[in-house]
Amino acid sequence: MTMLARTKHVSSTSVVALAMAVMAVMAVWACVASTVAQAQLSQPGIEKADSADVDREYTKLVSDAVAAFDAGQYRESREMLARAHQLRPNARTLRGMGLAAFEEGHYSIAVLALEGALAETRQPINPAQRDEVELLRAEANSLTARYNVRGMPSGNELRVDAGEPLWDSRGLLLLDQGAHTVTLRSNTGDVRSWSVQAQGGRTSDLDLAPPPALVATEAPAPPIEPLPPVPEPSNAGTPTGIPNVVAYAGLAGAAVTGTLAIWQWQLRESEVDDWNSSRCLRRGRTRRANCGEHEDAYQSAEAWAWVAAGATVVLAAGAVTLLMLNRRGEEQQPTAAGPICVPGPAAFACRVSF
Repeated sequence: MTMLARTKHVSSTSVVALAMAVMAVMAVWACVASTVAQAQLSQPGIEKADSADVDREYTKLVSDAVAAFDAGQYRESREMLARAHQLRPNARTLRGMGLAAFEEGHYSIAVLALEGALAETRQPINPAQRDEVELLRAEANSLTARYNVRGMPSGNELRVDAGEPLWDSRGLLLLDQGAHTVTLRSNTGDVRSWSVQAQGGRTSDLDLAPPPALVATEAPAPPIEPLPPVPEPSNAGTPTGIPNVVAYAGLAGAAVTGTLAIWQWQLRESEVDDWNSSRCLRRGRTRRANCGEHEDAYQSAEAWAWVAAGATVVLAAGAVTLLMLNRRGEEQQPTAAGPICVPGPAAFACRVSF
């Protein structure tokens, strides 16, 4: 009886413990289910609140962008429309970005935005707007050049006018018409640049392949043969001595005198201008009575002008004299005795001194 009673007591205790464990697990699952249910019930409200904030920000950005466009601030308008497009992508924001870029003069950006507006199905543009966008896209294409970039090594960075390049859906590089600088930076840090004159409405190839390495080749040098000595001309007829010394001294003196005369005249130039001005020629009085303080300067300047003219004449006469003396000396020089022949690699090349 004692063993049976103990067995019954142990069995009753195990059943109670198991029941309490099951109740604890059920309580935990109930808490989890309640939490998940509350989260699911509250999620639509959060999403609705977030959507309302996005709507307000989107509407404000579009309104500010329209005001900026009307004020001629096309860059600011395009930037605000781009932010609105990130919040809610649609065809109308792309159309506005294309219009602003076209007015700004960035025709390649306008082409991409207008093509996107035609293809976008979210908030599509109406038929009238579509006709307008197609006409504007055609005009922007006529002002945009496309390039098929070839030979660009992998891992290189391409820049256009120090900015990011623009590519269309076919992988062609877009450039506004005009002059541009295309830069290619390799993964080793080497930089190469090209000057590109883009022509609107044309598609061309742009080869960025590195130039082939040049192999230096040395051509055989022709044989060098010594020249025979040339007879030294005699100095018997050279115009040396007193005539040359006098002529050079006269030229130097005339040059110094002329320079001094011009300098002295320039020092008095302002007073000469006053002497010749209308103020000194007032009616009823003589020039000396009106501007007597400038008379000495005028007369001195006039004298220095004559000195400069005389120095110019002396310089010209001296130059002619030296020319005649040198020519006379050349005529008196003796001629070389016969031709001088220089042997060449293939034949004899001869020159005769007359």
